[in-house]
Amino acid sequence: MSYDATYERFAAVYDRVARPLLGPGQRMAVEALSLGPGMTVLEAGIGTGLTLPHYPRWVRLHGTDLSEAMLARARARAAALGFAGARFSRMSVYDLAFSDAALDRVLAPSLLSVLDDPARAVGELARVCKPGGRIVVSAHFAGRTAAQRLADRLWDPFARAFFGYTMTTPRAAVERHPSVHVLEEGAVRCWNFGTLYVLGRRPVSAPDEHDGAQPQGASAHEERGGPRPADADERGPGQDRAAQGQP
Repeated sequence: MSYDATYERFAAVYDRVARPLLGPGQRMAVEALSLGPGMTVLEAGIGTGLTLPHYPRWVRLHGTDLSEAMLARARARAAALGFAGARFSRMSVYDLAFSDAALDRVLAPSLLSVLDDPARAVGELARVCKPGGRIVVSAHFAGRTAAQRLADRLWDPFARAFFGYTMTTPRAAVERHPSVHVLEEGAVRCWNFGTLYVLGRRPVSAPDEHDGAQPQGASAHEERGGPRPADADERGPGQDRAAQGQP
């Protein structure tokens, strides 16, 4: 079953399962954005909008996900909380419908652990973030100690079968990605239940005037081709739930 189908099925009960497990990390992730007045934020994989209570009501928020059932719940939650500047769209994190460097802050809570290609997602999150902005990701990354890696192996089949969620997301997808650098790293809970990374976007190199080389970090969207709307909203994990994320 694809990730988006999984979350369509679990949308009605998702909050009861995810809130106690993911709530602490979601609150930390929003706080790590260091939001200021007038900022525009993308939350990829917003799901049912469990992060919304942690945002200031004035924020200009774009929430994306692959599951329409999840997005419907996020829209209802935003309306109940009084968000006037929140927009929600179905979108893949692998192909975000935003221009390069369009957003002040980018958040992907619990998204990378449901993706087949987390490094590709990190590259796309970096592309849409402004230079000097912040990209915050939280997920269950592979353990660093022998005890953590053993726990990951024991729980991974269960998490994959029921939630499409891996306990062994490679840290290299973040720590060695050429488009970002790590500003901060913190544990969401003990025993490697989750890790939160605050990332900065690496500057795109200028082309060499002598050899005509292309700039490093050129938009991945150019490789895929097709127009990119400058102003869209949405979310997800998906198959990739991909693309967005959840949990």
